[in-house]
Amino acid sequence: MFKCKQFTVKQGNCAMKVNTDSLILGSWADVTDGARVLDIGTGTGVLALMMAQKTDTSAHINAIDIDTGAVEQAKENVHASPWPHKVTVFHCDISKHISNGYDVIITNPPYFAEQNKRSAAYDAQSHTRKQARQFLSLSPEALFNAVAKNLSSTGRCYCLYPAVQENETRRIALAYGLHVQRILRVKHEATVAPYVNAYCFASTSAIETEETLIIRAEDGRYSAQYQRLCRAFYLNF
Repeated sequence: MFKCKQFTVKQGNCAMKVNTDSLILGSWADVTDGARVLDIGTGTGVLALMMAQKTDTSAHINAIDIDTGAVEQAKENVHASPWPHKVTVFHCDISKHISNGYDVIITNPPYFAEQNKRSAAYDAQSHTRKQARQFLSLSPEALFNAVAKNLSSTGRCYCLYPAVQENETRRIALAYGLHVQRILRVKHEATVAPYVNAYCFASTSAIETEETLIIRAEDGRYSAQYQRLCRAFYLNF
């Protein structure tokens, strides 16, 4: 169970638990009151609930996942939250969901193409965990194709991919008419390279803005920057 300031997420039936990456993405994403939002691969429903917390009662969030266990868990978490009327959870394959009116699409997609070095733990992963972590069910091509079909002309898509895959991520997104508007390069510490990038894509080109987020300060504690970003959600911030 993961407790945020305004809601609690049960995660026992989900392959992927609430993680730092999702909390960064949900905190960083801009969403306005009245927005129509789509959360792809919702898992526990944490991103959908973060979007619900950020918006007024006129917003609506559709959350979809192909895993039945995750769908039931997300439904339970939404029902127990302060915003059950704002979030609808569907058991759905994104390739079969087409609605070009979303103002915001948000997703923490599976992005491990393969394990470079196999291990007993890797081999022992359940199918649902592999599905949640790797390109088994949602490749970047499939994701950006779906985003292009579901995003409104003025909408924004927020997602995460490994920093080392930046050139490839940009190339694939552009092939589907999606341009980087903002990018957040996330580092565990100031002295190391970014491990993941958060992206804001849109169907129109614009001057790109870049930011860097450092999670841990020199003393090992969460940095002031990270605390400011995630303060609305973390209990201890």
